[in-house]
Amino acid sequence: MLDLLQTPEGALVPYLERSLRIVAEALGFDGRICRGSDLELPAGLTAQERILEIVRRQGGTRYINAPGGTALYDRAVFSRAGIDLNFLPPYTGKHTCFLPALFERTVAELRADILEG
Repeated sequence: MLDLLQTPEGALVPYLERSLRIVAEALGFDGRICRGSDLELPAGLTAQERILEIVRRQGGTRYINAPGGTALYDRAVFSRAGIDLNFLPPYTGKHTCFLPALFERTVAELRADILEG
């Protein structure tokens, strides 16, 4: 994960995407990452409409958001669209802030912390 610190130059979005891929791969988490900007979504969508359209275009039936987003989305609207809306539980792991732990702990420790929490 040291690669994250060695080449921080360039545009922000590609850097963040690359960082996300590096961390996910290092922790052994499998998943597809795609940018909403690559989907040519209609202009003027609200945040909720944008998420619904992204899920539809990806063929999804479930959307999982961070716990802080509970006030952003209406479960009934998602349900009417045939999409199950869920939220991650708040992080209650060992680290007050997870970002520094990426550089201070082993991959095995971080993965165990995530899976336990």
